[in-house]
Parts: sequence; C-alpha cells; structure tokens
Amino acid sequence: MTTRANIVVIGGGLAGMSAALEALHQTRNAVGVSVALLEKEARTGGNSAKASSGINGVLTRTQKAQGVADSVKAFARDTERSGHGRSNETLVHKLTEDSTAAVTWLQKEFGLDLDVLAQLGGHSAPRTHRRPEVGGKPQPVGWGIVSALAERLGAFARDGSGRFRLETGARVTQLLKASDGGVAGAEYETANGARHRVQADVVVLATGGFAGEGARPGFLRQFAPQLAGLASTNGAFATGDGLRLASALGAALVDMDQVQVHPTGFVATADPANPTKFLAAEALRGEG
Repeated sequence: MTTRANIVVIGGGLAGMSAALEALHQTRNAVGVSVALLEKEARTGGNSAKASSGINGVLTRTQKAQGVADSVKAFARDTERSGHGRSNETLVHKLTEDSTAAVTWLQKEFGLDLDVLAQLGGHSAPRTHRRPEVGGKPQPVGWGIVSALAERLGAFARDGSGRFRLETGARVTQLLKASDGGVAGAEYETANGARHRVQADVVVLATGGFAGEGARPGFLRQFAPQLAGLASTNGAFATGDGLRLASALGAALVDMDQVQVHPTGFVATADPANPTKFLAAEALRGEG
C-alpha cells in the first residue's frame, strides 16, 4: 500500500519526536500539510527514554534563578576540551548555542520540572538540568521528557484533523530516491510482514544508533571491534538502521569509531552475564 505525507520522520526517540512536533508547529497554519512518524518499536522513546543524568543548557531560567554564572562560550570550551581535538566546531556551536532554547522549550511548552542543577564531569559550571526528587527518589529525566512529547503527539494523532499520524512497529527498509537525486519517501515493513510505501516532500532521518548490536555482525564490529560484545545499556533495537538507509543512497559516514563507554553500570546479581545492563550514570558519579 502506498500513502502520502508532506513530512516523514523516521525514528521515534527524542530527536524524532522533537522533529515531528516542530514540523507540526511550523506548518500549523498551512492547509492540508501532514506529518508522519515511523518507529520500528512498539512504542516511541528509544534510548532517549533511558537517559537519567539530565540535559545540559546555559543561560536558562533555572541557572538565572540560582545565580549561576555561565555562558555559551564556556560551554563550547568545555565541550571542545572533552573532544580532545576531534570536535566538529560547527556541531559544538550548534549544541551550545541552541542549548538555552532546548531547555526553555521543554520547560515552557511541556511544563517539565527541570529545576535542579548539577555540575557533572567535564563541565566548569552547574548546567546539567535534572528533575527534583519525589518521595526521596530521583525522577528519570529521559523518561519524563519523552513521555511528555509522546503525550503531545498522541493528542495530535487523535484530534481528527489528519495532520499527524504515528506508525509504530514500522521498520523502514529503504529510502525512496527522487528523480533529482533527493529523497522522496520511504518503504517500511510492519510487524505482520506487510510492506508499505509513504511518499513525502521532506524526509527527516532521526535514527542511527548502533550500540545495541552487541556481538552481532554490524557497525560495532566493523568500526569499533574492541567493543563488540561489551555489555551495553542500549536497547537491542539500536542497530544502526538510519546509517544503513543513508549510506545506501551514498551518504558518507564519519567518526564511526567514536563510541562512548561508561565506566559504571548496575549488574543484576541474579543474572550477571546478561549483556544488557542498567546505566549507573554520570549523575550518580557526580552527585551520589
């Protein structure tokens, strides 16, 4: 079956959900414009749902309320120092300059309580925004963020306007190439094996993590073989699908050997050999 949407977003993690919401916002006054989000898992969230330390930002209302002296320049300097000479300056500036707007968007648009600050590893000021404890227990930051965005997208999907549709269990297998060399849509497969095509004017590729491959053949073995089989906190769904889709159309891959390894994780005493672990995050090491 072939359908159509003006904008198709592939991947339902934080990046994909943010892209879909921004597309809906930017086209709110455009008649007949529709957005589709394709996610291969049964629900949205991806690895973003597992993030627990917080989100970094400077010049936010939280920093101002707590009297924290910080700047984009200091954030960029810390980021470049952590990159040990390998940082892409354009991306560093994108990350740091947009950090204020990113945190503000979550606080104002979704009412997220990112009101606790922590100074974690590599940072010269408290700029990691966390959620306050409830009943003496920390609130998971990533889960709170993706849940808020998923709720908003769900409201769009149910409002009857036809502006947005969410398809879970939809594994994209191919990007459709346009006659001018661009991308004109995607082909995907649903859980029952049915194949579908969606034509689009714009395709946003918001997936590509591959650290869930474990010891299976794939990008990890190809680019960072020393890490293949290492226990991971990534979901088994993180198999680099977006990278394969893009490279099949000739996109170049960069920095594929730069895979982050955390020094701490929780081991289930009942199943210590399980290759999937829970992350003992930076916040635990930095804040206790």
